[in-house]
Amino acid sequence: MNELGGSSSGTLPPGCTASTLDSVSATGFTAVATGNIDGDPTCDVWTIDENKTLLNVTNDVAL
Repeated sequence: MNELGGSSSGTLPPGCTASTLDSVSATGFTAVATGNIDGDPTCDVWTIDENKTLLNVTNDVAL
């Protein structure tokens, strides 16, 4: 059985939407984290996979 949780520690910040970037297979996964560190309309989105590859998909702080 393959499963990647849809858990949440609360509600998403204003302007943020749930990501569709997470995935899981028999050989790997991609997990997603979304947040809004500075309270503007853009959300920061990060992914990490089974190879420990960390990617900042949307960099809210640099915008």
